[in-house]
Amino acid sequence: MPKKIVVFVMGLICWQQVQSQSLVGKTELARDLYTKAKAFVAQRDYPNSILVYNQLAKLEPNNLVYRRELAYTYYLNRDFNRAIQVVAPLIKSKRADETTFLVASKIYDGRGFVNQAYEAIERGLRRYPNSGELYAEYGSLYLKAKKISKAQQAWETGIKKDPNYHLNYYHLAKRYFRAKKLLWAIIYSETFINKERFSSRTDEMKRLLFDAYKQLIANNQMTRLKNVARAHRKSRKHGAFENRVNSIYTNLSSLVLGGVDIDNIVMLRTRFLLEWAHTQSKDYPYALFSHLNTILADGHFEAYNQWLFGKAANEKRFLEWVQDNKAAYTDFETYFAELNYNIVAGQYYK
Repeated sequence: MPKKIVVFVMGLICWQQVQSQSLVGKTELARDLYTKAKAFVAQRDYPNSILVYNQLAKLEPNNLVYRRELAYTYYLNRDFNRAIQVVAPLIKSKRADETTFLVASKIYDGRGFVNQAYEAIERGLRRYPNSGELYAEYGSLYLKAKKISKAQQAWETGIKKDPNYHLNYYHLAKRYFRAKKLLWAIIYSETFINKERFSSRTDEMKRLLFDAYKQLIANNQMTRLKNVARAHRKSRKHGAFENRVNSIYTNLSSLVLGGVDIDNIVMLRTRFLLEWAHTQSKDYPYALFSHLNTILADGHFEAYNQWLFGKAANEKRFLEWVQDNKAAYTDFETYFAELNYNIVAGQYYK
């Protein structure tokens, strides 16, 4: 199964688990069948899952979720024609939720009906204009069509409308890292990591974050040696928020000597957070920086940075640090598991 489909499968399974309390059915039989159908999907036994979802659709014909998941399972089984037959009437229903439009778009795209895939997302966005989930898929469709600017615009709109939906940060961090827009790659990758903390994508973003810091520090050290007027002209291309962040990092870049490692990157980030809180936070309150300042104030910032950068920087040294600081790292893991990270609406400065 292609990697993108596997990621989508796991995401939808997680969504189903969250929603299952209110959607499992009206009877004990329906609830049992629903559990079995989901288990078959998890095992990639799609024919059996299709069989059970068909039984559920007959048992409770007004339950849109069963039919949506039947369409989705046909999609996983590469039976796009049947998937379309099931999902097409669902997106016309007034009860269609965000995931129904997302599944429909996936099905149409899988069948090669690209225009219908866009239409499904656009229909969903008219119904749910603040859906980060739908904007994430919208951007992915544009990316597949190599319409990079439109993809980025869709993901940025998703962040602006629904700042706590994580995948828009993931997509944009990758795009901005490739485009050498390092500050936004840093901000968006760390935001994603704090929203989705344990997955293969998390590890990918940790590596990207560390590499982005290395490049940013090198660039800022060069900037300090360049003509100040030229640097000022370059800064006009950026927004005020980005310029203020970069100005602090540039002024602190001399702290990093002898190459970037965890010790000096922790020192750099600590100094940045303290200075931002003292000089800029009133004009530009920002949830990520407040979140990191909380970790710093609570005494877990070194352990957090080891968790964040350790494997990417030097896995052997990271494992040695954990071994030498077992109590501190265990305390951090307990603390971090209970630490909520909520992004505040309106703090959009792009």
